[in-house]
Amino acid sequence: MLIWRQMLAKSESETESMAKKLLELLDGKEGAGLTEIIETTMSEEDGEKKKMMRGLLGKSLGEGNTVYERVTSCIYKAARGALLAGNGENGKRMVETEMKKVGGGGGLKERVLETARALGVVACVSVRVHGPWLTQLMPQH
Repeated sequence: MLIWRQMLAKSESETESMAKKLLELLDGKEGAGLTEIIETTMSEEDGEKKKMMRGLLGKSLGEGNTVYERVTSCIYKAARGALLAGNGENGKRMVETEMKKVGGGGGLKERVLETARALGVVACVSVRVHGPWLTQLMPQH
């Protein structure tokens, strides 16, 4: 979204609309490639802008890209904060703090909180299911 905002100088509402399109695409098809992402989110743009954006996204999503690493780090910290602080105000505040660093809008913040809630449920179930086994295993080593 940072690249879209910088390259296309879109307003906040247009950026949110692109983000919504992107999330809908990725929810429906996890293996979507760059071409599909560009075509879906930039349907109104001309071919030259799409080509340029495809190249920029390809480079920016590559390993070792500073921006990519910073954004993924902030999302990781936001999710971790929400998971550890809970779904209340403290968790939301931690998510907002991290997401502000990378310009994450409301939709992305809600997505991080939703994912953290799901991970919390998985962790609780895992402890109930595997807890006794791990308790028996630990004293032996």
